[in-house]
Amino acid sequence: MLTRIKAAKCMGIDAVGVTVETEIDRGIGIHLVGLADTAVKESLLRIVTALEALGYRIPGKRIVINLAPADLRKNGSGYDLPIAVGIVSSMEGSQLASPEDYLLMGELALDGGLRPVPGALPYAEYAAKAGLKGVILPYESALEACEVDEVRVYGVRSLREALALLSGDGDAARRSLVSGARHAGQSCRRDGIPDLADIVGQNGAKRALEIACSGGHNLIIIGASRSGKRSLAQAAAGILPPMSRDESLTVSKIYSVYAS
Repeated sequence: MLTRIKAAKCMGIDAVGVTVETEIDRGIGIHLVGLADTAVKESLLRIVTALEALGYRIPGKRIVINLAPADLRKNGSGYDLPIAVGIVSSMEGSQLASPEDYLLMGELALDGGLRPVPGALPYAEYAAKAGLKGVILPYESALEACEVDEVRVYGVRSLREALALLSGDGDAARRSLVSGARHAGQSCRRDGIPDLADIVGQNGAKRALEIACSGGHNLIIIGASRSGKRSLAQAAAGILPPMSRDESLTVSKIYSVYAS
């Protein structure tokens, strides 16, 4: 049975769609194609071990997994979850309702648990633009992705929870829904940011900092070691106006992709 599961790949701070196609047919072996790097190819052993830990029996047939489009290089461990769901969905007697309506990303542990992956915010933004019902991510990543209000974000801690959600379990869906847990428009915390008025001396540098922040100009600070460059740069956050929603999302996407 051929199944298609939605996934994604980050290119810069934006995500593009990746379709995980899974086919189980007569033959033997597990084959992964679609220009995958070493981290993705190593996922097969993790996935098989995790599925067996949850009580699933891998069929003694040929399993072909294609990551489309085939000319786009896939990297990272985030494809563990969509590949595992694709295998389960292709098995005979699968109870999954409509897994193709969700975007899934997550790294699997050997016991079936899920570890966070970078890029959660761009994934959620892509799912919203693609008109999907929701995005299913590891819980820690889902808290980051719920800044996108246009799509339902579900946070799961294990493959078992993800499969329960995809099987149509309403209780599992309500427990996993994290949309609205926080919003990008909330006021930014400023704990630990030094006050520019508390910096002694450096009047010329402080004046330049004020002009740059008020006019939206670039600024480069050059000076000897321990002359106060770090303190001045940190104090800039205290005199900048709050970011707009679009600015906040852009900064959050950069952190989401590159923080790891």
